[in-house]
Amino acid sequence: MMKTKHGRRWQGGAALRALALLGAGIGGAAMAVAPAAAQDFTNGSLVGTVVDSGGARVPEGTVSVTSVAQGFTRTVQLSSDGTFRVQALPTGSYRVSITTASGLRVSD
Repeated sequence: MMKTKHGRRWQGGAALRALALLGAGIGGAAMAVAPAAAQDFTNGSLVGTVVDSGGARVPEGTVSVTSVAQGFTRTVQLSSDGTFRVQALPTGSYRVSITTASGLRVSD
């Protein structure tokens, strides 16, 4: 038998079950935290500048990035100097399309 600080007596089996449950709770909490930390290493960003055939930057328009495996699409606006950034993309293959303000669309 085991005696607790509150004066309760536990049979050996009950004490082991209590320790097992406590251990399972701590292990479960550690496992719940691990995936969140791993996400920092599985995302990336796509950054670029859109230029025309003469090398001039293309202001105003959109860049759409579509995941080949997962099927989601993220669309961002081009900045006034033709740059863009698409953040928090899971690793994988993507299709990129650019639509200018004049309606010209280019995709890979």
